[in-house]
Amino acid sequence: MGGDHISAHIAGSVSGQVAVGSSIHQVQAAADPPVDVGRDLAELRAVFADLRSRVADLAPAGVRDGAVERLDELHRAIVAEDPSPATVRYVARWFARRAPGLAGAMASAFAHPVVARLVDAAEPGLADEMRATAAG
Repeated sequence: MGGDHISAHIAGSVSGQVAVGSSIHQVQAAADPPVDVGRDLAELRAVFADLRSRVADLAPAGVRDGAVERLDELHRAIVAEDPSPATVRYVARWFARRAPGLAGAMASAFAHPVVARLVDAAEPGLADEMRATAAG
């Protein structure tokens, strides 16, 4: 009646954590993939170009200019060094009230992975909140 014999041999090019023994539980979390800023900015420009196109096609004439201004405001708010959750909320609510025909386009924009990541950087969960606001 003796204890378990435990041994380990680790060789080669190994990095990271190792535990040897019995009843050991380890958890490893994968890091987020690195951000490709150039690609993200290109995708963001494409999302906003699509939104501007939809505004030109779908916004009522009386709010079209204001809608374009709000898109510019939203873009600045999410790419700023210190993103503004208040501005993001204001723009989403503005569209919900004044251009409800663009609700789908706005919700889709907030669902885009790059937009969601940037908006959530301002405040975690904000992208989901804005999708719901845009959808009415």
